[in-house]
Amino acid sequence: MPLFVKGQKRLPNAGRKKGTPNKATIQRRLAERDGNAATIKAIKSKEMPLDFLLRKMRDPSTSPSEQFLAARSAVGFCHPQLQAVAHRHVDASGNPIAPVVTVTVVSATAEAPKPAPRLTIEGPKPGDKVQ
Repeated sequence: MPLFVKGQKRLPNAGRKKGTPNKATIQRRLAERDGNAATIKAIKSKEMPLDFLLRKMRDPSTSPSEQFLAARSAVGFCHPQLQAVAHRHVDASGNPIAPVVTVTVVSATAEAPKPAPRLTIEGPKPGDKVQ
């Protein structure tokens, strides 16, 4: 029979007590206490890309251009880019709202319609405007 079943309460006093460090934390603290540079460097080599970029960005010994590049690279980890969203304008029942255009003709003239302009290779006729 398994010791842990999803959905059931865990046994009292089971698991690590709150505040107890794990093996990696104990190893890091011992290396920092002893001042072992090689071990500290090996531990820091396991850091995440964001941690490395932030450390590089905050280091006053690096040039401002390197700090800027580190900050620009770290932005993608901290602030994700928003996706484009197509907005739909709908009424209360969920039907799309379409624009309504009202055209009112006040007066009409009884002129003969002009023929539509045609493209020719002859060029403009006398009296035609050339654009």
